[in-house]
Amino acid sequence: MTEITLPQIDENVVEYTIGKWLKTVGEPVAENEPILEVETDKVTMEVVAESAGVIAQILVNEGDVLRPGAVLCHLDIDGSAVAKLEMGNTQRTTNNGQRNGTQLPMKTVLAEPERELRLSPVVSRMVAEHALDVTLIDGTGRNGRITKKDVVAFLNIEKSREKRVKRGIEYDQPLTSDIQQSNKNESKTEPIANPQSEIVDLTPMRRSIAEHMVRSLATSPHVTTVFEFDFQRVASHRAKHKANYAADGIKLTYMAYIAHATAEALKKFPLVNSQFHDDQIELKRDINVGMIVAVPDGLYAPVIHHADEYNLKGLARAIGDVASKAHSGQLKPADMQDGTFTISNHGAAGSIAGTPIIFQPQAGILGVGAIEERVKVIDGGMHIRPCTYISFSFDHRVMDGAVADGFCSEIKRIIESWPE
Repeated sequence: MTEITLPQIDENVVEYTIGKWLKTVGEPVAENEPILEVETDKVTMEVVAESAGVIAQILVNEGDVLRPGAVLCHLDIDGSAVAKLEMGNTQRTTNNGQRNGTQLPMKTVLAEPERELRLSPVVSRMVAEHALDVTLIDGTGRNGRITKKDVVAFLNIEKSREKRVKRGIEYDQPLTSDIQQSNKNESKTEPIANPQSEIVDLTPMRRSIAEHMVRSLATSPHVTTVFEFDFQRVASHRAKHKANYAADGIKLTYMAYIAHATAEALKKFPLVNSQFHDDQIELKRDINVGMIVAVPDGLYAPVIHHADEYNLKGLARAIGDVASKAHSGQLKPADMQDGTFTISNHGAAGSIAGTPIIFQPQAGILGVGAIEERVKVIDGGMHIRPCTYISFSFDHRVMDGAVADGFCSEIKRIIESWPE
């Protein structure tokens, strides 16, 4: 018997949400075969079995929030646990549902071994604390798992029973319908003024994003500076070379130019490529640029490691690769780790300006607005130029406005002087 534990996906993330279980108790798995999904605000990843075997015991439920190192399940590598489970099922079936002299429904008896194995640590503690008989609790979780909500509902029914008994009212043990109704009542929100409104539950990704955003604003004093960039020379260069890039399977976007200029500016302004600590500032040697990618259910921030070592063509290819992985759900933990600075292209949806929130524990994030033609006064004359607003949100604990503006000015200089 071996334990499968929750891995440390990202050194900056302390809690993870259990997503979808891909295997059930009694199901065989091969070495390195995915057994469940784990979600953070950055990525959904698969946890794999370290060796071949059979899932003998599942200890956590979908939706549980855990820290790295938590035991997720037990893997039977020699078949002993599975044999014991099957023997237990056979004995219960032979006894025709008899246990300790009490007649139990056959469905409950057959399901009990599996449900006992599926109790999460939280549910196990609640069951032990209140000395509950799990055979009386109907699980509403996946494959009949007993969830925390099921235990709370059961306890509510029991409390109601005690009150009624005190009043001299006798009644049978709680029915499944009673507990299900209690679950429904518990999940109800406050009455909605508008009957046409609808309540939508948060997905694990959306909940994680919300928590990160609140934590970021509470952690870093945000200040945002905004610059206007003229993309005339970049647009000219792109028009001349995008066909050649396309022939090599590379889409040459404006983001490649921005990422290149940003990586160069980070070398000149190392304070921007840093992390704040209580009594010191850590200057990062590597320049690893994260690229925010929007997906239907949230955001990903895949990282281009050592972005300053790429040329324009390499960056264009890398940006296309991480975006494709994000949209197809193929990002791996390594694709999300060790970012030192982030770029958010909110202009892709038409936004002309924004104030992005810092991706902790970084010191800043660059927001890119939509590139559109504008009338510019140049040397006393009116000209139409492709322009955009670039916003830079930075941690005021790490740097002041002079450094932030100097950093943005360097990006602007590179973009506006790009060789045509």
